[in-house]
Amino acid sequence: MVGIELVSNKQTGTPFPAEMRVAKRVMKAARHKGLIIRPLSDVLVVMPPLAISQEELSMLLDITYEAICVVSKELA
Repeated sequence: MVGIELVSNKQTGTPFPAEMRVAKRVMKAARHKGLIIRPLSDVLVVMPPLAISQEELSMLLDITYEAICVVSKELA
């Protein structure tokens, strides 16, 4: 299990305003690509099964990254 904290400024750790619901937006972008991840505030919770293959894990990470990129571009 891993949590990915989404912040508006990586260097200072400044969070996004709560009303932006950034993690929820990333979750929706990931779902659009077939991946279910869970937002908890502005933290994405990723819990792959222990029996996940290397290929499936790579796909999970790729989709998560792509979803974060999509939302980052929307916010820019």
